[in-house]
Parts: sequence; structure tokens; C-alpha cells
Amino acid sequence: MRRFLCYCLLLPVLLRAQPETIAPDQSDMSSHPAATFVKGMRVGWNVGNSLEAVDNGSGSYIPNETAWGNPKITQQLIDSVKAAGFNAIRLPVAWSLFSDASTWTIRKERLDRAEEVVNYALKRDLYVIMNEHWDGGWLQPTNAAKDTATKRLAAIWKQVAIRFRDYGDHLVFAGTNEVMKDGDYGTPTSEYVSVQNGYNQSFVNAVRATGGRNAFRYLVVQAFNTNIDHAISFFKMPSDQTKDRLILEVHFYDPWEFTIDGNNTTVTQWGANGNPSKKVSWDSDESHIDAQFAKMKNSFLNKGIPVILGEYAAMLKNTSDNPPFRLAWDKYVTDAAVKAGMIPFYWDPGFLSTNSSGLFERSTGKQEFPEVIAAIVEASPPVSARSREQKTLPMHSAHPGTTMMSDQSSGTSTYSLSGRLMWRSLVKSPSQPLSLSDLRTGVYITSTGSGSMSTFVHRAHSIQ
Repeated sequence: MRRFLCYCLLLPVLLRAQPETIAPDQSDMSSHPAATFVKGMRVGWNVGNSLEAVDNGSGSYIPNETAWGNPKITQQLIDSVKAAGFNAIRLPVAWSLFSDASTWTIRKERLDRAEEVVNYALKRDLYVIMNEHWDGGWLQPTNAAKDTATKRLAAIWKQVAIRFRDYGDHLVFAGTNEVMKDGDYGTPTSEYVSVQNGYNQSFVNAVRATGGRNAFRYLVVQAFNTNIDHAISFFKMPSDQTKDRLILEVHFYDPWEFTIDGNNTTVTQWGANGNPSKKVSWDSDESHIDAQFAKMKNSFLNKGIPVILGEYAAMLKNTSDNPPFRLAWDKYVTDAAVKAGMIPFYWDPGFLSTNSSGLFERSTGKQEFPEVIAAIVEASPPVSARSREQKTLPMHSAHPGTTMMSDQSSGTSTYSLSGRLMWRSLVKSPSQPLSLSDLRTGVYITSTGSGSMSTFVHRAHSIQ
């Protein structure tokens, strides 16, 4: 059955060639503006240090998902993340792994593997934000790098966008990551800002040019180095042919001596209850977080521009005095982000020892720090209704030629061929109404709780 499902998920790619551009297609894409759409994402989790991992012994950046110490991403891991309460994942990917460096052609095995992981999540009705992440550091915001880097970024996103063009709106693209001049953490120059904003525009243009559902796909663009203060001062929203489909991304790791500086063993506490001798003297309390997030709310969220907090985390500095302060920081940042209206995505690099911020044991999905996980997922209440419009179709009123499959004991899930969960029912008898998302005419896959699978043909005009 698993082989059958995988075949069906890849069927759109297998059945036809992929032209560079096709007519816009809004089917299976939400009609909501981005500020409304993102509310369907409750709280997210990064599967970090996996699909951006590479072997670099020869300086050639060969893709290797396990090169940085994590096992391969599995369906079991994604299932565990969902069971813990997350309903979205951010999938960092290094795409610039070429078989032909002159054309920046992405290796087929990299596209195949990314699609496999995306389907792990979409089959469980999770949102996926998939980005271009690190990738060897070639995306420098300088005039010297601009021309080649712009062409390279556009080539990458053209290939990715075409490969995933048939996917529905639960798959979101994010153009870059923390673009900055290597080694320069200061205020960016006008040159840096102009080039980085140009990269955002190139990403949007490349995706939209492929057409199909990509003409309406929600896209995430980044502030300079994903820094909040730089967002306030320098961010420029790209122009877009499709209205209200762009989302801004920032990250948060203040104070870095506490959250991500593994070499600093003396700063182990944070917040109003911390010992001043074990805290940094700057921005080490709750008021700093409130002030930073208020900037985002006032400058963007209150103006209808949605924001994701694409990364944040506090590493485990030791197992003695640090754990309660790590827990307090993770909880406070998540709570404050949700209160401000941002969607938080916790950064999990997969490692569980000190000087890392992992939460899940990657090979089994076990919650290694359940108290931290609970503090994060409980910050935002469950979404009571999906952001997509719903209609009700009694089972006995299906249009002739339409077969609706149901398992009367365990319910039924319905997937599009691209792997998008379209509908889930827990009916106990055929006469009960089914809550069904709008479906276009096509072939769909049903999967029951008892493990059986089948396909059915749906005619859109059967929904009254």
C-alpha cells in the first residue's frame, strides 16, 4: 500500500513533461489574503541540519542528509512532531548542489528527497515552509556577487517551483535564509540592503513566472539577516503580480550569549528571576522581548503584513542551573510571538546534548524535552476551523459517477494526488453528513484508519 501511495503522489510528475510556464491555476489554493492564511499555522518546528547538510571534505559541498550527525528524516519523526501539537514545519534545504554548475541544475536525487519529506508532512495535514538555506554561503549581499547570485537564485527557484507546482496551498516557499555579508553583523550598508531586497524580488519573480498554482502560492521573504531591527529600518516588500500572498520572516536569538553561544559557559540564566552574575547585562529580560515584538506588530502586523518567526530557540547550556531558564525563555518568546500575531517556528538542529537546542530524538521521534515542547505548543490554541472554505455533502447525495469511500468504524482521509490532505471524516454511518473541502474535478485517494486504500473520481458540480 505504501508503494501505491508513493506512486500516486508522484503521478503528476510522471504523467507529463514539466513546461517552464503554464496558465495560472487557483484550484486547491486558498483565496484568503496572507494575513488570514497564516492564522491556520498555529505553531511550527524546524527540521534543521538535515536537508541542508553536506559533505565538504573536498570543498565541493556534496549533499548528504546525515553528514552533520542526524539520521534521515522519517515519516515517524514527522508523525511524532504532529502528535506533540505542532501543525507546521519549516524545511531548510540546500538546493545549490549541482550536476552542471554552468546551468545550476539541481541534482534529481535532491529534488526527489525533498519531495518525499514534503509528502511526509502534507499527508498529515501539516503546513510546510520550504526554503533555500545557507547552501555554501554564495548568496552575499554585495554588488560584486549580485549578478551571478541573482541568476543562480532564480535558476534554483525556477526548478523547485516547477517540480512542486501542482502542490496545494499547504506548501509555502521561502526565498532565502539569513542573508548577510559574511562576518559583518553590524548595521547593513545601503549596498547590502539594496542587493538583499533584490534577492527577495528575484525569488518572487522566478516562482510566479512558472504559473499554475505557483501564480497564487504564498511566499515568504526575509528581512536583512532576518533581524528585527533591520526589518524595521530597511525591509522593502517585493512587488508581486498576485495581491496579498507575501509573508515576512524574521528570527530571534536575543541575547545570543544565552541562546546560541556554546562557548559561553558563564551565561546560563535569563529573565527577571535570573542571577545577575549569570546573565548578560544587555537585553536579558522579558521587557526586551516585548519591545522587539511590539516593533514587528506596529510596523507590519497592524498594517496587514503577516510575519513568521522562522527561527528561535535557547540551547541547553548545562544540566544544573540552566534548564528552568531555558524553559522560561522558550515559553516566553513563544507566548510573546503569538500575542503579537506572529507564527513561531522553533529551531531544532536535532542534537540533544548541551550546547544545542534539540527537542526530539530524531531516530524515534521521542520527546526528549517534553516540558519545553508543551510550553511551546500550548502557547497558541488549536485552530478551530481550517482557513479554507467548507461545504457539506451528505453521503447519499453524491452525484452519479462519483464514488465516496468510507470506513464506518475508523473514518476516512482523502488526499489529492499531490499529497494534500483534502478532507477527513470520522463518520459512523453512511447517512451522516461529511465535512468536505471544495474539490475540483479529479481523481483522489482515500485512506482509512484500518489501513485500506482506494481511489475515487470526484465531479465538482456534485457539491450543492
